[in-house]
Amino acid sequence: MLSPCPGSSIWACASTPAGNYWEAFIAFILLPLAALFTLGLLVPVMSQVTATYIAKGYRYGTAPFAAKPLIRAYYGVFFRAILFAVIVAVLIAGAVAAVLVASDGAFAGAVVVALFTFYLTIIPAAVFYSAGTRNVIYNALVLDGRHRFESTLKPLRYVWIIVSNFFVTIATFGLMRAWAAIRSTRYIASHTTVLMSGTPDDFVGEVESDAGVAAAEYMDLEGFDLGF
Repeated sequence: MLSPCPGSSIWACASTPAGNYWEAFIAFILLPLAALFTLGLLVPVMSQVTATYIAKGYRYGTAPFAAKPLIRAYYGVFFRAILFAVIVAVLIAGAVAAVLVASDGAFAGAVVVALFTFYLTIIPAAVFYSAGTRNVIYNALVLDGRHRFESTLKPLRYVWIIVSNFFVTIATFGLMRAWAAIRSTRYIASHTTVLMSGTPDDFVGEVESDAGVAAAEYMDLEGFDLGF
């Protein structure tokens, strides 16, 4: 359990994951290795265990977070990401192979096709998977046992934003990096919702009460405010 952070705003309070060392070992060392040796088949399990472990360790003031995402939801995202990767790979490999055939490329050309296709497939697929798993964990996230969250990211749209941000940043030698960051952050924020049980003012009042006088006075002094 975590009490309000001394000397800081209660809204910035977060604990380290509230588990033991064995749970941390499983989530961050054992499962990633297992996912590697099973050629990715245990990636959804790793994602579920890690997200659950991290979520239950955070606090909003003294109110705990919890999440119990379903493993089938993770596997659903995983297989959709694989399908997306296959489609992208076929399109890219076909386009690159056509260019190499036209230029009489041989074995070296085949190697180029393989490497080029791999990198241009795995990165968008990873972004696709991250968007889907974010939806899964946020839709299962609960604050203080009653306040829920909702994430409605569209994986394809998110892939487009991230990939186009990358090329715009490269093309402008980093000058548009801030614009790219704002663009992706705005999209994420616009597809994230907090579903309050009761009024936000009641919940804030409860957290302030639990945090104690010192934290509340510090918050007033700093002029911090909260709005859902």
